[in-house]
Amino acid sequence: MAKKTLTMPQSGTTPPPSPLKAMTHPAEPVVETKKVSSEQENKRTTIVINPDTYRKFKAYAAESGQTVTALINEFMEQTLAAAGK
Repeated sequence: MAKKTLTMPQSGTTPPPSPLKAMTHPAEPVVETKKVSSEQENKRTTIVINPDTYRKFKAYAAESGQTVTALINEFMEQTLAAAGK
């Protein structure tokens, strides 16, 4: 294998752009998040759901233009309201 010699760039030249520049994330996040209120953060949890039921529910959410999370939150709020809680 032949040796490569390194040369110094000439004064006044601009180095080529780094390929890493294209892989960096934008300064502003692209995804918007919705908080329940300004004082309360959302709570994450894990539930076990029948895969077929989840697939159908996720399709329903997409058709209605909502997220699964939004629909579950809405259902929980309606259930609590009906129970007087």
